[in-house]
Amino acid sequence: MKNLINRFKDTKVYAFLNRMHFFYLFLAIMLYILKLLMYSISSSINPNGHILDMAIDRKIPFIKYFVIFYYTYYFLPIILLWAVSFKDKKKYYICLSSILLTCFISNIIYSIYNVKSTRPAFINPNMALTDIKSFDMIFDYLVAKIYKIDPTGLNCFPSIHAALGIYMIILSISTKDEKKINFALALIGIICGALCAISTVFIKQHYLVDTIAGVVLSILCYLLVTFIYNKKGSKN
Repeated sequence: MKNLINRFKDTKVYAFLNRMHFFYLFLAIMLYILKLLMYSISSSINPNGHILDMAIDRKIPFIKYFVIFYYTYYFLPIILLWAVSFKDKKKYYICLSSILLTCFISNIIYSIYNVKSTRPAFINPNMALTDIKSFDMIFDYLVAKIYKIDPTGLNCFPSIHAALGIYMIILSISTKDEKKINFALALIGIICGALCAISTVFIKQHYLVDTIAGVVLSILCYLLVTFIYNKKGSKN
């Protein structure tokens, strides 16, 4: 087995995978799979969600166009993590660990006290492609698909969507030129990260307090993991 592994390391395929940081991309994808697994477990542990009837949420309008930024949550953090792995491996591992910690804490909270979102009744979760009669209705369809994928609207507080939005921004920013990722990608990450967090309240997937909690939790987890990494590094 060892000889087989060594022979594989001598191949062009391995060289290509190594050059393309496939291992780092694989870890980022596995993080999402683990996140989904934790989400499923917490939902089964506590399937009953509380509705938070807050006046400020009733004043926030439903703006379906923000759904575009909501969808970036599903792929952009993975791309940004992969891009950062080429420039700053320490930051990659800090962010990867921070996201994992954020998701773990969030799902612990979901298992203890679950919150259910309040959605607009005029969006039909069963809307089909054939129901789209105009360009504007594309956004209705995209929102409907989210409601269909997440029919219960559970696991709101804190918002992992908002947390991942903050991590997009963190991954996109660097104070050292040699560790900066591509400018265009960084700009996309910053804009989409901020709007991804904001989109959670505009498409009524989260309450404002969920979003704020997600932002605060992500920052605290990032600071904690950074502190641990730096402290560990100073001892070596």
